[in-house]
Amino acid sequence: MYNTIDYQNALWGKDIYTPTGLLVRAEILEKYCPDIHRATENLLNILYEIPKITEEDILNLNQREFSLWLYNIFYILKKAYDLVKTYTSHEKDSLPIAKLGERDIYRTALLGCYKNQTDEDFYNTIDNVIFITIDLSLGFPISESELGILSKYIKKHIKKFENIDLKIIFEKLQKVVPEIILDTDYSNESIKKDIFFKVVDGITFLKED
Repeated sequence: MYNTIDYQNALWGKDIYTPTGLLVRAEILEKYCPDIHRATENLLNILYEIPKITEEDILNLNQREFSLWLYNIFYILKKAYDLVKTYTSHEKDSLPIAKLGERDIYRTALLGCYKNQTDEDFYNTIDNVIFITIDLSLGFPISESELGILSKYIKKHIKKFENIDLKIIFEKLQKVVPEIILDTDYSNESIKKDIFFKVVDGITFLKED
């Protein structure tokens, strides 16, 4: 069980972008939104199982090993998308009002966060809170996310992209990767060895606007 200090830390304090912060939100909402609690626990259980390795080690993986690493990253991001959908399926007006100081903790837990104790305006929305939390937990800089490492790996290991600027590779990935994450059948074992090559094909044959 969490207390009011935990609530503050999760909604406008030091734990906003942490797994603990997501768990506290889920507990706040559990009585009225039990599906959020279940989806949060499911997401974090998967997150905790992903081995944490350095960027240098990731960039030195062979392509089959990298594909497995990428499969795990895409799978956790798909679960993060699912959690966002679960949050947004609930209406704030369906929740009762419960104040902590001047703030309604149910609506705040459902919708996002404040920057600090005193700001009156919302600082970030729940989708950004979830994805930033996942990126930081996996060791990705907020400015790059998983696409930063993916861009560097492609430039280093795929010959036809070795002379392409990283920014251009990154921009191509931004157009291709979200659809792959959402449309992949993660129950298909073969995708573990194929998903990296699916990404490479996607940016290779991408039709430019």
